[in-house]
Amino acid sequence: MQLSTKTPETKCPACHHKLDGAARVDGDGNTPQPGDVTVCLYCGHICAYGDDLQLRELNDKEAYDVAGDPDILAAVELSGMYREYLKKENKNGNEREEHDDS
Repeated sequence: MQLSTKTPETKCPACHHKLDGAARVDGDGNTPQPGDVTVCLYCGHICAYGDDLQLRELNDKEAYDVAGDPDILAAVELSGMYREYLKKENKNGNEREEHDDS
């Protein structure tokens, strides 16, 4: 089973990092659908896919529905571990583009 998939390029609404892939934590297929909730790997921001698969902020109902969701909390924790990994890599001279402010 494939754990990740390519998506149309989008940007995190919080950190503006370019994103072009997704991984499912619930095992229910691979390709994100409009309304699916995701966590930015680079900043931990919780957002959702819009109708055009561009990331957008959660609406009030979505934010309420995902509050305390164990899969979302695990994804936020994973993004934190990834950020720590990136910090260590950057200290070792392996620079990586972090975000795009445009």
